[in-house]
Parts: sequence; structure tokens; C-alpha cells
Amino acid sequence: MSENIVEVESLNLTEFFTDFLKIFKDSRGEFKYRKKIARMGLEHSISLVIDFEDLLSFNENIANKLLESPREVLQAASEAIKEVLRIENPDYAKEVEQFHARIRGLPESHHVSIRGIRASHIGKLVAVEGIITKISPVKHQLVTAVFRCRECGEEITVEQHERGLEKPASCPRCEAEGRKRFEFDLVAEKSKFIDWQKFVLQERPEELPPGQLPRSIEVIIKEDLVDTIRPGDRAVVVGFLSVVKEKSAKREGPPIFRTYLEANYVEVSSKENLDVEITPEDERKILELSRRPDIRELIINTIAPSIYGYNEIKTAIAALLFGGNSKVYPDGVRVRGDIHILLIGDPGTAKSQLLRYVASIAPRGIYTTGKGSTAAGLTAAVIREKNSGDFFLEAGALVLADGGVACLHPDTRVLVNGEYVKIGELFNSAKSYIALSRSEIVDIEEKEMNVAALNIESLKMENARATIIRRKPWKVEMVRLKFRSGNEIILTPDHLLIDGSTLYWKKAGEFKVGDKVLAPLKLPSVEKKVYILDILPEEWLVKLNQEEKRELRKKVLEKFKHLSEFNRFYGVSKDFLSGKGSITVGKLRQILKDLGIYEKWKTRILTYGLHSRQERLKVPYVTPELAYFLGLIYGDGWIHKNGRRVRIGIVKSKVNEKQIQRIYRVFDTFYDGKLKKHERRVDSKINGFITSSNDIIFYLNSPLLGFLYEYITRENFKNAFSLDDESLKGFIAAVMDSDGCISIKKNSKGEVAHIEFLLSKNMKQDTAFAMLLRRFDIYSRVIQGDSVNKIVITGRKNVENLINAIEKYSDKIKRIPPLKHPVSSNNDKIP
Repeated sequence: MSENIVEVESLNLTEFFTDFLKIFKDSRGEFKYRKKIARMGLEHSISLVIDFEDLLSFNENIANKLLESPREVLQAASEAIKEVLRIENPDYAKEVEQFHARIRGLPESHHVSIRGIRASHIGKLVAVEGIITKISPVKHQLVTAVFRCRECGEEITVEQHERGLEKPASCPRCEAEGRKRFEFDLVAEKSKFIDWQKFVLQERPEELPPGQLPRSIEVIIKEDLVDTIRPGDRAVVVGFLSVVKEKSAKREGPPIFRTYLEANYVEVSSKENLDVEITPEDERKILELSRRPDIRELIINTIAPSIYGYNEIKTAIAALLFGGNSKVYPDGVRVRGDIHILLIGDPGTAKSQLLRYVASIAPRGIYTTGKGSTAAGLTAAVIREKNSGDFFLEAGALVLADGGVACLHPDTRVLVNGEYVKIGELFNSAKSYIALSRSEIVDIEEKEMNVAALNIESLKMENARATIIRRKPWKVEMVRLKFRSGNEIILTPDHLLIDGSTLYWKKAGEFKVGDKVLAPLKLPSVEKKVYILDILPEEWLVKLNQEEKRELRKKVLEKFKHLSEFNRFYGVSKDFLSGKGSITVGKLRQILKDLGIYEKWKTRILTYGLHSRQERLKVPYVTPELAYFLGLIYGDGWIHKNGRRVRIGIVKSKVNEKQIQRIYRVFDTFYDGKLKKHERRVDSKINGFITSSNDIIFYLNSPLLGFLYEYITRENFKNAFSLDDESLKGFIAAVMDSDGCISIKKNSKGEVAHIEFLLSKNMKQDTAFAMLLRRFDIYSRVIQGDSVNKIVITGRKNVENLINAIEKYSDKIKRIPPLKHPVSSNNDKIP
């Protein structure tokens, strides 16, 4: 044994594989792999599949080393492919940086069941067979990163080793110049990425031990292996087992690792790809049988002959096996010729035996029981993956989280695509289809949506992607749950919620007064800006200046021969690009998208108007300062429309000198015009006493600002949820400065701050504003009043979070003194 080891180690693996690929001949005496390598350039292939049997017959020691140390051997084989390709096709060898050797046909001794994977297999080359159940989207793995130093611009290359993002330890130029602080930015366009995908391989249903749930293993595929499989395929995966440390809440627990498979080769062996081969002898016998007058009875009697009777059922099974003819009608409608049967009966009446018989003789038949149907999948589902939050396509169930996801009243508001909308408005009946889910007839619409999802393990909100929305009829009474926060939800009694006391799932109809329900506290952050060109109505007008028209005209003439051709194609006036004409927002968006420059142009400052009155802001998107101004209109202002005029006003007391100066500064950052003002004196009689106040009224005529205000506040702040974090902070800060109330009281523990918002009498609007606070981990309660509702900030941490969020933009919040005990610690948070 020691001699064999010495022989392998002394042999240069790359030279060995180069010789193997050059001189190996198959049974017909042909150079098997040289021919394959010669075709790689024509097929634009970067992988060469090598049969393990060939390697074993050529050199048994190298074949054994491949099984024990696959990474080292496969790397040498991949380098050898490039060496041979330099001879066979030098140009293609220069074009492709790296080639891959793929191994197939491992011996049975290295075929491991998913249930049989053990620690002894880690790092070894194995073959694992199963059914593919989940597939992630194709992502991109960084393999070679290029970083640019922020100080000097030096670019540094760092190889990545699958242990998170590895950054440079220092910058050589900055180090030489005596700097001690190093900050780097990733230069994505100069870095190297490869395609990356993950899928889940699950035990085959026929291999499951009685009473056991199926086990599975994650498989990583890269580069040309991605998107070569789909859910439901049966596959043999050749690869080597790797480990990754499990995340554990217990710091002092043992270091536990879970295994995953790095695929080297994937061979789909699904029965869907099997074809029936009919020999001439088979054909002769079939023709002989077709002449028999009793052929119908013969076929029926040969179906499960050990089971007596059931002639009607066996006739149906025979029809199922033979199938029908598909038809295409004159109007193009295609009717499939497939025949389906449903067997219903008492236990012990041979239903399963009949199914087994059909599966055994049908070339594409797969027998699956109740456990197999749940485990392996009959249709498809969209399931959220625990670690990344992505939604995977999984073979298994028709609807994601059946029994609860869509069982909400249509008026229930949900956070979708950055908007706080009624769930009933999301469903489009015209695009839906009828399906059967858990014995219920439901309507399904396939629709991609960005949603806020609760991670059950971390109990934190995450951004995720949903692809299905379900609607079902419900004629029984609904359940209305009202919470101390002021929120309420209407849902079916069987809708599952998480009990806040036990953290177990519980039906909505079983909750009682005083119970707690686990609900999201902190909503996911939003970084995407709200661009004005994205949200303006299509009928608004855009006026381009001469420089903008010249640039757009140049782009247009790259696609059209003449401007007249462009004008006719889009139905625009000839004055649009050649004169002083304007164009509608909808038409401009269409043109810019067709030219592939919309994303660039929406970041520009353009002139907009609904009629002849046109305005040009200093910013192309809603900034924190602009959002602050809109918040002041909501809290202390008004909007009055009179024909084409949109008059905006904001009232402030002359006492608030700092706020008045802030309004001027904020306004100057986004508006290229003057903010007018006038003073007034107001006398009021309160409890028999006359009080006077001097106010300043700011006003201007601005249809554009009027639209932006209505966009943010319409339908109970529906669109305010799409504001980026900083802009939302500015909006909340303005509402705080306008309608916020801060009182400092003393008690036995010290000074206590009490914070309230006094906004409106509209309960739905106020609860929506309280939901906006959740973006910054601020929990509040909405208390309904006779004249105005109160939004009360409860909990020490919530007040601290509010201060941290808006102190940059708010004048009023800065006046809270540093207190030892800011507020009562009582709140509704679950520890």
C-alpha cells in the first residue's frame, strides 16, 4: 500500500492528465477525449466530462486518489484540459480563462444515500441520487475582487476563498506615505464573478422507510451547471462533501457543522426522459395480438391479474395507459389527450396495488404515496429559504404556506412593493386561474411582489419576494382582532397566527381578550429613492431645454434615419425635438425606455407642469429636505386648488424662530423660487381669557409640490412607505415639529418624557402613520379621542429610537433633555 502512495505523490498530476487526455483510446480505437476537446470550441463549452471507468482502466492509483482527494485531482485535470486545448484550438484556449473536468459514473461503492451521509464522507468524492425539490435563482459569486482605495485610488486585487468578503489589510501606497487608516470600495466592473445556484436534493419517495420524513441535502452548482435542472427532476449528483458551521443562539454550545454538496457533475435521470424502445420482434407480436377478436378483454385481464374482479376499474386503467389523441381545433385551442382516473375506496381494497402495477409497466410512471406526495412534490410551490430570504421554486405544494397566507379580508392592508395597500387590490381576476388546494377551490394569480416577511427563526422582518397570491370564497363569519396599538385585522377563523406568549401557531378564532400576537416591530429598511419621473401621471408635460433636446435627438438618430420617422412612430409633434414643444410624461418614459436610457434620465433635473405653468426643482427625487417640507404641509399647512392654481400654505408662530429659519433653509435646497410670507395676529378666547398670537404664513403656487404632497399622503400614506429611510426621517421630523407634543414630568425615578402626536380624527390614517414609525423600530399606540386621536410613544427604547431617527432634521426633538429615565419601560414588546 505504501508503494502505491509513493507512486501517486511522485507523479505530476497535471502531466498525467495531459497524457491521459491525449492518448486514451476507447474500444473502437479512437482518441476519445482529444476528439471531445477539439469540439469544445465549436460548442463553446468550458467543461469536459470524463468517465470514471476510463480513468480507472488507465491508472487505478490516480482513480483512487480522485475519490479521496477530489479538489487536488480535479484542479490538475482542469489545467490539463487547457494544455491539450492549446494544441487542438489555441484561440479558444486563450479566450477561456478556466476549464473544468467533470466526472461521471462513480463505482457503486461511492454511491451514498442522503440518509447514509456521515462524517467519514467529508472531503470525498461521492455520488448522491434523489429528487430535486427547491431551486434558487441564479446568483453571482465573487471569485476575484478588485478594491479601490478611497484615499489614493490605488487598485488592489484580492482572491476570494468562500469565507465572506475578504478585503485588503492595507494600501501599499498609503502605507508608504504614512497613512494609517485604510478604506476600500469594491470595483465590481473590474472584479470577476461566476454564476452560482443552490438546489435541494431530497430522498426518493420509494426509498423512504415506513413512518419517516424525507431527508435532503443542499447542493451548490456553479458556472455552466446552473439552470440545467428543474424541480421534480431525478438526478445523480457527483461532488464532494463540504461543511459549514451552523448558526447557534448558544455561544457556549459545541461547534456543530452541517454538510452540503459541491457539485462537479449533475446527471438528470428522471423517467420523463425515458423512451420505450420497440424491437422488430416486439412489433411483430403487437401486430399479431391486434388481430385477435378478444384483444380488449385480454388487455383488461392482464392488468394486475392477481387481483380478482374490478373489470370497470381495470378498463379505466387500460384507457389511462393507452391515452387519447391530442386535438387542435380550428381556432387554435389544443386539447390534451391525457386521461386521468381517481380511485376512491375503503382501506384494503387494493387501490395501492393497482397503482403499483401501473407504475411498474408505465415507462414514465412514478409511484408515490401520501408521504411521497408531500415530500417529493406533485406540483410546485414558492417557498422562502431560511438563510437568504429568497423565494425558491419547490416541487411539493400548490400554494406557499397553504392555510393562512391569503386568508385575509380584502380590506386588510399589507406592505407590498413599498406601498401600504389593501390586499384585495392586488388580486386581478382576469389574470387568475382556478385550482384545488387542500380540497378547497381557490383562485390563483401568479404575480411577483416584493413583500416584508417575518423570519420565524430570528423574529426579524426581512425583504422577500412572493410570486403567488391566492383568493378563496368565505361565507362564514370573519374574525376581527383589535390590538392595543390601534391596529386591527380581519381574517378567517382558521388563519394561523403566532401566540405571543407561547410562540406557537394558533388559529385566529382561538385568541381571547388579553392574548398577545407575534407581529412585526421593525419594518425593513428602504434605500431606493422615489424619483419624480417615476411617479408623475402620464398626462403631465415635460419641457426639455435645448441641450437636453440635442442629446436626446442624437440618441434618436442612432435608431431612426430621420426625425420625421421618429415622430410618426411615437405620434409626437415635430416641435418636440426641433422646436419649443413639450411632451407628456408617459410618452417620454416610453421613448427613454425604448432607447435604453431611462435609468440615466430619471436622475436628471427636468421641467414639469400640468399645463402652461411649469416648474423645475433642484432635485430629481424626494430628498429628506423635500420630505420635511411636505411633512410641514401635512402638520401645519393646507393646499387649495382653484383651476390651474395650486396654492400651498404653512402656518408657524413667530415664537418658533428656529423652525422659521429651518423652513427657509430647507426650501432653498430643492426649489428654485421664492417662498412668500405674510404675518397675521390671531386673538382667541380660552376659558374667558383673551390670548393673542402672532403667526407667519408661508405660501406659494406650485402644482408640482401639490402633487408630491398628495402622492405621499393619499390613501392613508399608501406611498409614504416607499420613501427611503432618510426621506422618511425628514417627513416624520416635520410632523413632530408641527403636531408633536413633548412633556417632561417628574416622578420617584426622576424625570420622564412623554411624547405624543396629535394628527387627525382619521383612525386609519393615524394607524398608518404609526406603522411608518416601525421602520425605525419605534412602537406606538393609537388612542382614539373625541376631537383628535393621539399616537403615544411607549417604552424607553422607543423614545430613544425616535430621537436617534429624527434629531438630525427636527428642532423640537432636540429640546428633550438627557434624562436618566426617559420614559416608562412598560411596553408590548416580547423579550
